[in-house]
Amino acid sequence: MPIIYFFFVQKENLFGFFYIFYIEKAYTQVYKTMPQEVNIVATVVGEKQDKTYKEVYRICIDNMEQTSVANGKEMLLEIKKGKEKESSFSDGDKIYVIGTYSVPSGQRNYQGFDYRFYLKTKQLYGTITASKVELIKHTNRHLLGQSMGWVAKSMKEKAIAMLPEESAGMLIGLL
Repeated sequence: MPIIYFFFVQKENLFGFFYIFYIEKAYTQVYKTMPQEVNIVATVVGEKQDKTYKEVYRICIDNMEQTSVANGKEMLLEIKKGKEKESSFSDGDKIYVIGTYSVPSGQRNYQGFDYRFYLKTKQLYGTITASKVELIKHTNRHLLGQSMGWVAKSMKEKAIAMLPEESAGMLIGLL
């Protein structure tokens, strides 16, 4: 009886351990096998983040010429401003990217910030700094995904315009 009880109580821990082991193995495989110079076809997922010197997009890799280990994985795409004309890709656009892949850095100081762990929480496998980006096909997403993205974006904009800063920040966090 105690053995059966132990199995039912501890099964979540056992499955959780194997799941974490599997996920860590997948990330390590991508980190080791990804070439530094990449040629990829990817789909933009999410909105553009406009930084001071670059634009950042979240992309899902559809096809990579060098290896197939990264197919279906999501990464960050950084496009430097001023190098080319301002790019304006929207959610669902299919793009061709030539760039440099960089493995996220780990923790440098004791109990310091760990960028690799941060990206894992966002389910991202690294960063690609683009040297050339071309639009292949505009808006490759289905209608439901587009409309939900549009609704979320308009709700964020209206919350910022109508609510005080603290309340708008909380509402945007919930969205």
